[in-house]
Amino acid sequence: MNSLTVPRAPSRHDLARQRREQAVTIIQQRAHDPSFGVAMLADELHLSIRQLYRCFAGHVSPTELLVRTRIASAVALMLVDPEIPVADLTVSAGFSDPSTLRCHLLRYTGMGARELRRAIRAHETRARPNDTTTSRPSDGSIASLR
Repeated sequence: MNSLTVPRAPSRHDLARQRREQAVTIIQQRAHDPSFGVAMLADELHLSIRQLYRCFAGHVSPTELLVRTRIASAVALMLVDPEIPVADLTVSAGFSDPSTLRCHLLRYTGMGARELRRAIRAHETRARPNDTTTSRPSDGSIASLR
């Protein structure tokens, strides 16, 4: 007798996991856009906002994930260029205004942009105490390599 296997429909949990994975991918791609938010995410996934949050039940919420992604982006940008102006940092990381960036930086790092810059500079100085080829002059210009 030839047994046929009938494909089973994905469970509710499987669908939620798939939608979470799709949401994470979209957040990673779109977090830099200050106009992007949970409502747009839900629309792209063809879900209501309530359905989207249900998919994240027991996990970090989509709003929290979006904020964490933006904060990680802001910190990464500051590591690359500690002198990046706050206005540029705000927009590049996907925040709508500097006060929102500051609020979230304080929440996640315990420091505002100014304090974080100081910490980055201090770390750079400790990491390379005798390396003069990559140090930045105090006037903010780029040091020439010798």
